[in-house]
Amino acid sequence: MGRVFRPSLVIGSGVATNGSEWGAAGCFASPCYTDAMSALVEIALKSPLVARAKDLLRRMDQAKASIGEVPYEWYPYDNMGNVAYIETLAAFAGLTLEEMAAGQPLLDIGCADGDLSFFLESLGYPVTAIDHAPTNANDLRGVRALKQALGSSIEIIDTDLDRGFTAPHARYGIVILLGILYHLKNPYLMLETLAGLADYCVLSTRIARFAPDGARLHGMPVAYLLDKDEANNDPTNFWIFSEEGLRRLI
Repeated sequence: MGRVFRPSLVIGSGVATNGSEWGAAGCFASPCYTDAMSALVEIALKSPLVARAKDLLRRMDQAKASIGEVPYEWYPYDNMGNVAYIETLAAFAGLTLEEMAAGQPLLDIGCADGDLSFFLESLGYPVTAIDHAPTNANDLRGVRALKQALGSSIEIIDTDLDRGFTAPHARYGIVILLGILYHLKNPYLMLETLAGLADYCVLSTRIARFAPDGARLHGMPVAYLLDKDEANNDPTNFWIFSEEGLRRLI
């Protein structure tokens, strides 16, 4: 498929199959970018964009309080923290979020409770938020409740990504795909579909440095199927790529 996005902006953070962690971030996931990226992240953490994200997070907390007790759990992880990394990656490629979006709608795949979707909407963009209720933390009840409480207009789509999907807009400026690739049975199909929809992709995924038998995967363009308990004891994790395998994929 070649280089399908312009450019392929990737946040990479991987955990080797033997459990040892490694850091990687850059315009492509590569440990060699770590120092430079770390410096840019420190700058981004003090940026107006991140301050705006923190302000929205406070509003979301207030909205949750106004909703009151719910018969489900809110998504437990901090998705809003990714704003600093998204801004950093854009800067690393000599771009801004505004230049990447180019006034077009944005697509947030694996939206969880919608943190990033609501944030991107707050910047003035139409946003499509996609997730799948059976694998979402609360069957999409969280994002729907927050949409109503915040008076939001994001479009929420419940779909099984492995069966393909049809987006409501013909073209998007940016697609956000964070922590999703290894949950897909057919990640190639997903990236091929997105290549026809968006100019830019911000992707985060796990990358394997070692095979289950301990063999190093450095330089090998491969992927393998995870055991159901191999990554976070989560049976919805399927494919994990080596760094070179991910390069080939995009």
